[in-house]
Amino acid sequence: MESKAPSSTFCLHTETRLSLEPYASSAIVQLQLPSTSAFSRSSRIQRRVLDVLPAGRTEEEFKTRDIASSSSIYFRSANRYPRNVLWRCVENNRTLELRSLDLNKAEDESREARIVLRVGFPSAIHNHGVAISDSPEEDLVVVFVLTSSNDLYTLSLRPSFFCKLTASEDDSDRWCKLFRPSSLSISSFYRLSACGPYEILLALGDGRLVNLTRRQGDDGSTWNETAYNDGQWGSSLKSLIRWQGSNTIRYEGNVLDQQTLVNTMLSPDKCHVLAVAMNHTLKFWNLETGVRTVSKDLLDIRREPQDTPRFMLNPAISKVLTVFETQSAYDGDLYYALTFSPHSSGVFKVWGVRDADHAESGVRDLFSDDVLRAPDPDDGALWTMLDFQIKCDSLNAGLDIWILLRLNRRYKLYHRQFSELRALGNEWQYGWSATAIDVARHEPLNVSDLDCESTSDAWLNFLTTPGRIPENILETALQAYIDAREVPRPQNNRIPLKERIAATVGSRVYLRDNEELTSSSFQTALRKEWASFWNTVMEIEHMQWDPLSLALDSYSDMPYIVFADGCSIVREFSEIESLAYNKPKDLIRNQSRSLIQSIEMDGSSAMSASPEELSTIIDAAARFRSGFSPALLLSCQHVLRAELWLDSSYSAAERIQAFYDQCNFDAEIGDRTYNNLAAHLKSIRGFNALTTDALLSIVEMLPRDLSEASGLSSTLFGLKALVKGTHDLVVLHLRVLSDLLYLLVFAEVEVDREEYSMENLDSSMVFSELLEQLRQNQLAYWLSTHTRPVTNAGMENTTTNNNSSNNLHIHQSTVIESLFARDIKPQASISQSQSFCFTQTMRDVLTWMSGAGQITFDKVLVNIQCYLLKNHDVELASSFAQFQPSTAWASYIHGRLSLEKQEYTEAVYYFKKAAFKLCKYSLYTNGTRESNNSLQARPIPPSSEYTMASSDLLDPLTASFLASGLPNYYTHVINLLSPHRTHTHISSFAQLALQHITPQTSTPDQRTDLLARLFHASLAISDYATAYSALTRHTDSALHKSSLSNLITTMISAGYVSDFLAFPFPGPLQKSVDNLLAEHAAKETNLPPSAMPSIPYFKILHAFRLQRGDYRGAATVLVERLEARHERKAALNMARFGGARGEAERALDEYLVGINALSLLKSGDGYDEEEDEEGDEDAWVFVEGTDGVGSGMGGRGEGMEGRPKKKRRVMRLDGLRERYQDEMDRVGVLEMGRWGIVGEGDGEVEVEVEGEAMEI
Repeated sequence: MESKAPSSTFCLHTETRLSLEPYASSAIVQLQLPSTSAFSRSSRIQRRVLDVLPAGRTEEEFKTRDIASSSSIYFRSANRYPRNVLWRCVENNRTLELRSLDLNKAEDESREARIVLRVGFPSAIHNHGVAISDSPEEDLVVVFVLTSSNDLYTLSLRPSFFCKLTASEDDSDRWCKLFRPSSLSISSFYRLSACGPYEILLALGDGRLVNLTRRQGDDGSTWNETAYNDGQWGSSLKSLIRWQGSNTIRYEGNVLDQQTLVNTMLSPDKCHVLAVAMNHTLKFWNLETGVRTVSKDLLDIRREPQDTPRFMLNPAISKVLTVFETQSAYDGDLYYALTFSPHSSGVFKVWGVRDADHAESGVRDLFSDDVLRAPDPDDGALWTMLDFQIKCDSLNAGLDIWILLRLNRRYKLYHRQFSELRALGNEWQYGWSATAIDVARHEPLNVSDLDCESTSDAWLNFLTTPGRIPENILETALQAYIDAREVPRPQNNRIPLKERIAATVGSRVYLRDNEELTSSSFQTALRKEWASFWNTVMEIEHMQWDPLSLALDSYSDMPYIVFADGCSIVREFSEIESLAYNKPKDLIRNQSRSLIQSIEMDGSSAMSASPEELSTIIDAAARFRSGFSPALLLSCQHVLRAELWLDSSYSAAERIQAFYDQCNFDAEIGDRTYNNLAAHLKSIRGFNALTTDALLSIVEMLPRDLSEASGLSSTLFGLKALVKGTHDLVVLHLRVLSDLLYLLVFAEVEVDREEYSMENLDSSMVFSELLEQLRQNQLAYWLSTHTRPVTNAGMENTTTNNNSSNNLHIHQSTVIESLFARDIKPQASISQSQSFCFTQTMRDVLTWMSGAGQITFDKVLVNIQCYLLKNHDVELASSFAQFQPSTAWASYIHGRLSLEKQEYTEAVYYFKKAAFKLCKYSLYTNGTRESNNSLQARPIPPSSEYTMASSDLLDPLTASFLASGLPNYYTHVINLLSPHRTHTHISSFAQLALQHITPQTSTPDQRTDLLARLFHASLAISDYATAYSALTRHTDSALHKSSLSNLITTMISAGYVSDFLAFPFPGPLQKSVDNLLAEHAAKETNLPPSAMPSIPYFKILHAFRLQRGDYRGAATVLVERLEARHERKAALNMARFGGARGEAERALDEYLVGINALSLLKSGDGYDEEEDEEGDEDAWVFVEGTDGVGSGMGGRGEGMEGRPKKKRRVMRLDGLRERYQDEMDRVGVLEMGRWGIVGEGDGEVEVEVEGEAMEI
């Protein structure tokens, strides 16, 4: 019976592609097994631990090191970790790579399977020579490997091999055993399969089947061999004589008999072996008797022997047989076999097995009247079957079939879910669904309108976007690009990869031609070179995505596509993906299936429009955008970006019109584009289909609610997959939402309302909602494409140096992973498949990122900024500042960012901008949108609100300064500015705080602290008036004295003496200033005139006292200095002026000043020569006697310690005049060239009072 192959473009699943480059925090353990040769130099395993594999310098090195020839995933028993084990054959089949691909683990599982094992073998591994099994008794991963030297290795790996570095240091004899099957000495090997940890099946090139068994507890060094054949007389002879003829095939250097078994499997009852031979037959062997009991053609057709060569199977085919059990079994059937024949355009057969020992009645074709053809992509190409899997539901009678087709490096994955086995024949022709493959990832970047610098930056950012191109491929592509174009290699490979790529591509433009390049021609050449480099990258990347196998986790119901250097997680669509990827006609045909199987399309959401109508709107919007010119598309993107993050005071209607005008839709969109758009919408009532309900129904499909938490946590691979899948979902959201926005703006302005009323469209509401969702998804895109350094403390050291510093491993992680994805608990695949749960977990990440209805989206934005600042990611925070809202809390955090960037003026601006609200209000936490009144007033708000909202950027003590009044807020800002020593701004904020401080809202200590900060900041910026003002308000005596001393020394040292003297210093403050100046002046008393101090405090003290009317005190300063000079001369045996005429003249000047000072003390208002000499009675001062040690005003007088202290005396005006006359005489003698000698003074110093000696 002829029938057409089923075909379907309806999609229910999509893939999340992941490269297999090691995690940044993982380790690679290389184990080289020793040779079995007797001439081998070493019998021990060579072990190396690497952080990363060395980069390949050529394309061939990359292919050898990273591209696998065969690969698959083995799924262990439930509740074991690691459970999903990926194996790959690399390094020309000499290395077997093993790693964990678990998406999640139990929450209480502390181990992380981060280690990649690379086991090297002395001989190449046979193709199809790897099998893995799981030990039911022990927690062991049992790996069987057969090499070209016919050595069978049994590797018994504990889970710690994937979790702990030291586990692989154990003696290899404990986990690696070797056995050489004798059967392989007379026949070539073809394929190996494992029936369990104690049983292996070997398919040999002569058609025999060898069953290797071992007893439980045996380590794999000994096996029991049992050979099975067809039982014909020639079978034993064939094993000895290599027959070659029309019934043999040469494959990989071996001659394969037509009886060679392609696939072998053990029956569920473990009594029979099922196999498909290359001669297109299905065979059964009884393991107990060794007799082949059944042999049937795969199409259940009787053939003549001479027809066998025409139906021989390709020896490279990978999968033609699988065995399964189901609850919907026919009465009497024990199990079933599903076979595939590539002939007759590819046909499946389902064989029911009742009695495998009776060929005619025990094994039958269940659907002999139906032709079960493999799905056909219906594109005219010749697709081949690569792999297929079947899964039977343990809870009901349903079963799922997955089929992977291949055409070169292209592939398609089809899925069909059957309600029960009995319905398979009738339902086979319809109901298939495909897996959507996103081809946009291979589209190059469009940089036609960018300048040179922007072109290179755009390409570098595009190539290095996390999850797009692995670093090892970029490294290989760079080397291939250099070799192909003879470009000079970078001298230093330690230069970052991005810089090396930019330098290499740029240098190629300069070396391209000898002719001079204009700016325009240089830009054109640069774009061509970047496109050429992109092609090189794609050529190498295509090797990575060569499909090898399909793996299905039957326990969790999650399919995986395994590639040469990557894998794809096949997950179910989200609701909006179902509309975006499917055509409207497919949704009409499969409406019931999409509503049931697609997330949230289960009738729970009341949509006002049918799915096909919504899909038509999305498709029309996408077609409308695809017709944009590059210039228009770039203009729309720029306008949209500005509209998203810039506050606008205009209404939504005005913003729509402004968007239309700025994009220049009027000039760019022609009649043809308009007519095409109208024609596409014609099937759903034209532009009238653009209703508020329809457009908002699409928006409501985006993630909004969190799922219930599970008892699971994501693994490293699970986080990587979650971030990549979330990024892919966000890219689709952005595309759909922006397309709808462009369509809405165009339709609102352009559509003729007489032709299409569009009365059910509230453009303003839809426009605002689209912008809000675009903001959230634009944020998610930024978070998933920007990385930050993350430190993994406590990870086991991968080097031999065990220093504690080496235990901190720093790697790059996307912001969305470190901030959001790690907090999300993966959904458990209990009632739903893991492919459904994985998509739901991705949606949970986006929901959590947007606030999950617990806090507003604006506060989420600020919280992310706080997280970046707390972790000192200033560069990232600067980039993220574009997303910040216009709220007081955001302004404050922006000020913190400016402070980190040392942009102090900008920081002060934002601190002041946020002051009013942050000083009075606390944050809402009930999820309402923040507006002008979105801050709730509280008398004493808990500091934990700001601590939580700031990601612990503010500790509770710091947060207590907020929402507690302006003085506290300004004090907090001062605390932030103090480490940066921005004294101008500190002074400004201290004055602001003092302006708002009151006795009711502050404590004396707070006021004193603010005054001290104001004083010191003002002093540092030479604002002495402000410093003096702060000083006069001090109440703390100790602080008052120290501040006064600082003010005096600072102002006088800076030369502001006149300003200092102008300060009034009222009350006790004047006395304190006088005392402080006197202390400084006392240190200068004993200095000779030639040693004039740098700061003449005695003069300042004299001026200070004069200015305040203390004439006697002013005179005392000068007279004591003169007296000290006089006594110092008398204390010497001989004193001479040293021949320094200038010194003598300065001494005379001091005497004149002293005489004038004493004259001010005469009775009356001043000195008058005509006054009676009786007025001189008041012209006197007390003079402190000095002994040269430091009494009174102090002095030097070295060596005078033994002298008795002089008494206090009175110095009158006439006495000072006499001394002045003596000095005049000495100066005259000096001018005449004679030396003045002063005799030694011994005894009391006397003061002449009106000619009489007077002792005090």
